Amino acid sequence: MPKTVFQKLGIGEAKPTTVMLQLADHSFVQPEGKIEDILVRIFKFIFSTDFLILDFEADEHAPIILGRPFLATGRVLLDLGNNELIFSVDDQHQPSNLHAQDPARRQPQTNCRRPKETKPSHERCSKERNTKMARCRLAGKPFYSFLDGYSGYNQIAIAPEDQSKTTFTCPYETFAFRRMPFGLCNAPGTFQRCMTTIFSDMNEDCLEIFMDDFSTFGDDFDSCLNNLEKVLTRCEESNLVLNWEKCHFMVDEGIVLDHKISSRGMEVDRAKIDVISKLPPPTTAFEILKNKPVTTPIVAPPDWTLPFELMCDVSDYAVGAVLGQRKGKIFHPIYYASKTLNHAQVNYTTTEKELMAVIFAFDKFRSHLIGAKVTVYTDHSAIKYMLSKKDAKPR
Repeated sequence: MPKTVFQKLGIGEAKPTTVMLQLADHSFVQPEGKIEDILVRIFKFIFSTDFLILDFEADEHAPIILGRPFLATGRVLLDLGNNELIFSVDDQHQPSNLHAQDPARRQPQTNCRRPKETKPSHERCSKERNTKMARCRLAGKPFYSFLDGYSGYNQIAIAPEDQSKTTFTCPYETFAFRRMPFGLCNAPGTFQRCMTTIFSDMNEDCLEIFMDDFSTFGDDFDSCLNNLEKVLTRCEESNLVLNWEKCHFMVDEGIVLDHKISSRGMEVDRAKIDVISKLPPPTTAFEILKNKPVTTPIVAPPDWTLPFELMCDVSDYAVGAVLGQRKGKIFHPIYYASKTLNHAQVNYTTTEKELMAVIFAFDKFRSHLIGAKVTVYTDHSAIKYMLSKKDAKPR
C-alpha cells in the first residue's frame, strides 16, 4: 500500500517491520511499516488482509498491490482462454473480464510482481544486460571515485550450523570455513545481494556496484565528494573494509569492467586491445591440445567393468573417504568426500568412529557401489575382527 493512501485512510499508526523487499529492478527497499487485519472488499467478497506501507508514487487506477498470499486466500484462478479472473470463496464464484476498460466498472488490479526467471539459459543474458546498463549509467559523468573491497567474500560470516558444509581435507587434518570462501556455488550471488542490501538507497542513484567494486559519481565536484562521503560512512556503519591501495578518489576517468569511463562516454580500453593485437602466433598450442585428451586426469570417470576400492579414515573431528579404481597397479581416484563430526559423534569410541567412516562412505557412494565388488581399506584392525564376529551387536 502506498504511504499516501495509508495517510488518507487515517487508521492510526503503522507497526514497525524489519522486512526487506526486492523490487523488479533488483533494488531493495524497507517498508515504512505494516498494518494488520484491514478489511478489503473485492466484488461481493470481504477479506481480512495485512499490508506493508511503501513510500512510492501510487498508480492512478491501481493504487493498492495485492500479492500472491492474498490471491491464494481468494483462490484466484486466471483463465487465459476466456480472458477471465475468477475469485472463489467457499461455493461462490465471481468472474471478471480482464479486458474491461470502463473506469467506473474497472475490475480489481492485482499488480503482482512476476517472479524472476530462473532458467539457466536466461541468467547469463540478464547479468550481461545489467552489467552493460551499469556502464552506461556511469558514462558521461565529470567526476568519479572507484572503491575496492578488501577480500570481499571473507567479510561475510557463515552461520555456525552451516560451517560443516565447507569442510575440506588436508594431509593431516580437516578444516571448515568460518567466513565465506571463494569457490562456493552461491558465493557470488550471496555477496552481490549483501552489497546491494547495504547500499540499497544509493544504488543506481549515485553508486554502481559490481561485486566488491564500487563506483561513485556526481554531476560536479561537490556532488561527487558528497556521494563519496555517504558511501564511506555506510562502509564504516556496516564494517565493510576497503583496500585503499586499489581505491581512486575524485578522478575524471577510470576502468570499469574492461571499459574506460569518462565524461566523453564509454570507450574500449586500448591497453587491452594493444596486448591482444601484439600477441605472437601460437607455436605450442596445437601440441598441448593434442596431448590433453589422451593424458590421465587427476579424477577419473568410473569403469563399471572393474571393482571399486574404498579408503576410509577418521580423526577426532572429521571423517573422510576416497572412492577409486585400480587400473593395472595405479590407483585412480573417482570421488572424494568428508564430513565434520557433530557433538554426539565426537564422543564415540575410536572403533565406533572408524565403523562410522565406513558407513558414511558406503552411504555417500551408494549409487556407485550397488551390485559391484568393493574392497574397503581402513587402518583400524579391530574392524576386521568385528566384521567377522557373528554375535556382534547391531551398533
